[in-house]
Amino acid sequence: MKKAYQFRIYPTKNQEVKLDRTLSTCRHLYNDSIAERKRQAELNELERTFGVTP
Repeated sequence: MKKAYQFRIYPTKNQEVKLDRTLSTCRHLYNDSIAERKRQAELNELERTFGVTP
């Protein structure tokens, strides 16, 4: 019994450009959100350790 399917797509040049743009935007948003979470975690750690408020 197969539990997953694999599909191969052959996008046109226009579709390929749109996919690249969309995936690039998603990648940037994801990386920016991770950076923001790390920054917030560091600030919260400072608050707990030293009682410093930003």
